[in-house]
Amino acid sequence: MDNVHDALCAEAHACLIAITAAADQGMMQIQLESDSMVLVKALKSPNYDLLARGTLFREAKFLLDTQFISFDVNFVPRSCNVCAHELARCGLLWDPDQSYVWVDS
Repeated sequence: MDNVHDALCAEAHACLIAITAAADQGMMQIQLESDSMVLVKALKSPNYDLLARGTLFREAKFLLDTQFISFDVNFVPRSCNVCAHELARCGLLWDPDQSYVWVDS
């Protein structure tokens, strides 16, 4: 990713990509979960809008407000995101020429 200054900026970019993907799939009600308390606070309040990366937060909030009937943004501890982190890791290693089957409970 270009122009990523810190982890929060990367989280915000990932959030924008997820919001856009959900809207492109026609989803109308979504729940966003993040293990970044700062990102959750930034998406739930205007307190972070004037920061250098505030444009990302404002864009994400605009998309949430205009693309969905309802949405919720929640903080979940990293330990609750084991599945999401494993899927992200698999995505980095994805080989489109190979078939994959999820076998872990």
